[in-house]
Amino acid sequence: MSERDLTKAQWLRRSGLATVMALAISPPAYAQVRGAVDVSAQANVGSSPFLEESNDEGPVSIRLQVSPSIFYEDDNTTTAVLRGFVAVDSYDVENGTLGALGLTASAQREVSERTSIGLNASVRSTRSPVRDFLLNPTFSQEVSPTIESGIDETDPGAFGVLDPEALDTAVLVELDPDLIEAGIRGRTSSYQAGVSLSHTLSSVDSFSLGASVRFNNSGDVAGSDYRSDRFTGSYRRTLSSRTALDAGVVVGFADYEEGSGLTRGDGTFITPTVGISHQFSETLTGSLSVGVSITEVEGPEGSNESNVGFAGSFSLCQAQFSGNLCATAARSAQATAFGGVTSVTSAAVNYGQALSLRDSIDVSARYSRRGPSASPAETEFDGSRSVFAATAGYNRMLAPRLYAFVKPSYARTFGGELSGGRENYQISFGIRYRFGILR
Repeated sequence: MSERDLTKAQWLRRSGLATVMALAISPPAYAQVRGAVDVSAQANVGSSPFLEESNDEGPVSIRLQVSPSIFYEDDNTTTAVLRGFVAVDSYDVENGTLGALGLTASAQREVSERTSIGLNASVRSTRSPVRDFLLNPTFSQEVSPTIESGIDETDPGAFGVLDPEALDTAVLVELDPDLIEAGIRGRTSSYQAGVSLSHTLSSVDSFSLGASVRFNNSGDVAGSDYRSDRFTGSYRRTLSSRTALDAGVVVGFADYEEGSGLTRGDGTFITPTVGISHQFSETLTGSLSVGVSITEVEGPEGSNESNVGFAGSFSLCQAQFSGNLCATAARSAQATAFGGVTSVTSAAVNYGQALSLRDSIDVSARYSRRGPSASPAETEFDGSRSVFAATAGYNRMLAPRLYAFVKPSYARTFGGELSGGRENYQISFGIRYRFGILR
């Protein structure tokens, strides 16, 4: 890790993760910690695991992974969550041993009957974002639900199944444009921390404010390091026990570091949206929002390039005792390492179903597209790229807490001669053991 990465990591620990954990471990009158750690070992065989332009046969790799899920709550005023994975992949002599991690921590505290504050932080480092998605599809990046309460640890089908009572906690979060990067030789790392404030004005009105900062480092020669600051505001009007109207705005600033990768112009983006959320039944909920993204990016000669585009989001989730189905889509302007400030569009479908007390299946598919840069670097490539990735898994409980699984997957890139038409057919199989209990 470079000195710059180390400085940013230290800053994140001090301002984000450290704050979250300090909030969680302060001694209240009542506190409960519940959690589990999944430890897995699996073999992966792929035709082109890194989606590189090569005719060589894909290497076989072994992955060892630890996935924690830890939840904390005290006397109904503070809750905290730590989730993610840490993995090590061992390849042949040419590809060596690679590490990957993705961890998120969040905490929320009620400071009064009407007001609550929240903190969140995340860190991610990977050599292949698309591959990590295929090996850890779980739930799509766009949806961040609380899914753990009420899970029966003796039921393998409950792994990843939504709790219907927790569906109203599902929120749309920032899209991750780095999933689109494929075939890169360098490591992509990001560090993020944020704070939020929510206040209830009346029985039907509420608002929230938020701020976050993200550092992104790309080890690829074509990628650009950047810092992205985001400020959000939203207002909600409850129409009934099942329906609510929403209005919000996101203001973002992107600051690209000089001397890192290709030259990108700093930019500003503003995204106002209006939307509606509705609970169709006890198990089916949906939301829809529409708006525009207004971007302004510094051009190569000091002039500004402006653009107005569509922005919005959609989600529809069906949760039952033995399974779940969730579809999401979103589009917004964002800072990216390879495309500068541009539009990022993503759609995902996730399905999980318990077939019996011992058997379960899960299916995940995602399409992501990064639009052309508002101010392209001086290359023939305008920064646009698309990727499709899909995986299906079968899980079998061999003994209490011990599972075997097999998971075929497929990924393909689109985007012209420079980055399109690369494919990876892959199959993974292994075992997973769960320590602890989530309930």
